[in-house]
Amino acid sequence: MAFSKIILSQAVGVAKKSNKLNDSVEDAKQNLIGKTSTEIESNIPVQLPFDVKDVLSGNVNLDKSYIMSILPNMKEIPESLKQQSNETLDGVEEALNKAIAKSNQIKTGLNTLMLPLNTLNVLGSTLNTITTSVDLTIALIKLSPIPSSVPPGVGVPLSIPINLSDGLEKAKDINGVIKGAVSILPPITGQVQDLVGVVFTSLASLDAIFIPTTSLISFLRTLINFGPNATSENFDETLKESINNTINSLPLTGLSSDSNANANLDGDLEERLKPNSTNPIFHRGYRLTLQYDDKNKFSFPSRRIKGNNKTQFTNPTLYNLGDNSYTYSSSLLVMVGEMKNRIDNSLVISVSPNPIFTQI
Repeated sequence: MAFSKIILSQAVGVAKKSNKLNDSVEDAKQNLIGKTSTEIESNIPVQLPFDVKDVLSGNVNLDKSYIMSILPNMKEIPESLKQQSNETLDGVEEALNKAIAKSNQIKTGLNTLMLPLNTLNVLGSTLNTITTSVDLTIALIKLSPIPSSVPPGVGVPLSIPINLSDGLEKAKDINGVIKGAVSILPPITGQVQDLVGVVFTSLASLDAIFIPTTSLISFLRTLINFGPNATSENFDETLKESINNTINSLPLTGLSSDSNANANLDGDLEERLKPNSTNPIFHRGYRLTLQYDDKNKFSFPSRRIKGNNKTQFTNPTLYNLGDNSYTYSSSLLVMVGEMKNRIDNSLVISVSPNPIFTQI
């Protein structure tokens, strides 16, 4: 049936593109790690008490307390090399911002990629309801006695129930074909979701590098500009500057090439995602609200979107990320797209392997 071909075609297309996106994420991750470690180790004239790659991978926690404990033991960078060192960190910062933009673009791509299958899921759910109703109708008609007679007796001519029976059999056959096509949706969608899930896992590992990179840049700029005797306030000032440079990429990466347009759209979304909004966003019965991580130690936001549906018993509460975590790097536009996909995927139709009226 044509519907089956459409389903398979869309699924194959998503699978191929998700593999390419996953490769793109891994490339972005390796590029950021490689650029950061190579530039710092080659061009910052100081011996570090840790391996840069260990910091980026999370094996070394470069938090403020650790930084302030190692700063006094660091060698001061010569004045003649400070400009070159700062320019090196400018390049690392640029690579970080590009990685953040890449992450958000891929997330937007994933959301767009899933739209055709989500549409098919909605259509499949509708068809599943219709075919079940048709089965029930056919069963009821077959169970209803229709008096027949040979003229001039009472009842309808014998040809009418015979023709009706033939029509019901044809309807049953057509209905069976539709059910067969619909039945392949859940397993195919499940496999596609697994593939897309791999990409989101890779994205999470890429996003996890952003904060350590910012901390590393801040540590080195503090050493360059204030020396080993830098105060806690010096570090805070430097960290704030690094965060401000990064935050320009964090929330503003969206669908448009115009950053102002993305910023305006994010602002509108933020208003609509507030718990007390008079113009809230709903998707398939779920009310979407924005939540902030109260344990976030940085000045730029760590957020997630919550979807709540009081009439949904199976999954009444969902979040834009599968592990319910908060994220630093996504624009609200991207996060809303993630949330809608999570909702759509949670409502994938379930087709019974043993239809009620198989023997009718």
